Amino acid sequence: MGKKPTRQTLQHAAHPPEKSKREYHQAHDPLELKRAQNELHAHLTFFQNMDRINRALQGTNDLEQVMRDVLDIMLSIFECDRILLVYPCDPDAPSFEAVIERSRPDYQTLGVVSMNQDLAKHFRAIGSSSGPVTFGPAGDYPLEGEARHFRSGIALALYPKTGKPWSLGLYQCSYPRAWTQDERNLLEEIARRMGDVLTSLLAHRDLQESEERHRVTLQKAMDGFLRADRQGRILEVNEACCRISGYSERELLSMNVADLSPVLTAERIAAIVRGLAETGPNRFEIIGRRKDGSLVDAEVSAQYQPLAGDQVVVFVRDMTTQKRAEEALRDSEERFRGIAGNLPGIVYQYYARDNGERGMYYVNERAEHVFGVSVDPLNTWYERFEA
Repeated sequence: MGKKPTRQTLQHAAHPPEKSKREYHQAHDPLELKRAQNELHAHLTFFQNMDRINRALQGTNDLEQVMRDVLDIMLSIFECDRILLVYPCDPDAPSFEAVIERSRPDYQTLGVVSMNQDLAKHFRAIGSSSGPVTFGPAGDYPLEGEARHFRSGIALALYPKTGKPWSLGLYQCSYPRAWTQDERNLLEEIARRMGDVLTSLLAHRDLQESEERHRVTLQKAMDGFLRADRQGRILEVNEACCRISGYSERELLSMNVADLSPVLTAERIAAIVRGLAETGPNRFEIIGRRKDGSLVDAEVSAQYQPLAGDQVVVFVRDMTTQKRAEEALRDSEERFRGIAGNLPGIVYQYYARDNGERGMYYVNERAEHVFGVSVDPLNTWYERFEA
């Protein structure tokens, strides 16, 4: 059996406290219910739209395609006529470009546009704001000059970690639209995500351009270049390496470094790589073997790169012509000395420079018997002779 209600309890139930009356009134006020429902709907719509954006951001590794996909979804979400991702958002730039743009079929692409005073005001307004700014009759700023063919717009600046700021703008060309606070909030959140993607895209593009410059430089270099793994498998070569070895690029990429020299073995390659890893870059000479079986004297500069996946970068200089020239010079000097040493007279080679310096390049042994001055050392023979 429950406790029998008292008079006080019954009075309290019949006449609730003032706070409970207010809560009861609010919970049953049609206007309050409508407002709560609208807020809930706005929150759900926001999260649904951001889910679509996030799925596009994660849809592919092609960052440029990601940006295009995001703008396509934005065109659907905001139901506007045009969306422009513009670079640079700089009123002092001579021109700007709609790098990525999406629009309804009736509108032509914008492309590259020369800057003028009215457009500079447009970009200055965007760049001076910390969030979205609106343009048009009901906006924060009017649309002037060439921008008037946009009936209304909303835009904000993106600040990637490299380069100048960009502009992301939604534009209505068919009627003067008033942009809501919910649309401002959504655009700002999308822009924040796109700023991160833009930073990655620009960094990736800079890396690609750097690698391309590096590749072109290596391909045009006079010295041979090859990149190999720790086992000596060739991963990359340039044109000079193909010319020196006589092999094509395709052939070299299926070969091992050991195939290019009669003195290299797997054990020798392992020892060279260990030495590079322990003591750093090294330069040495080696005998190479061309595709036709002929030998080539080569000077090799090698460097170990652990961060690149334990790879070795090698520059190869063909020293064959230089070696032959040096050998020919030595042979010529030996023949000359043999002939000059057997002559009955004195043979010498003398020089006198503009600065007054004088000396001998060569004096044969006969001069020592004639003058009584030792040939060695040759660099002081002239002074000793004059003395």
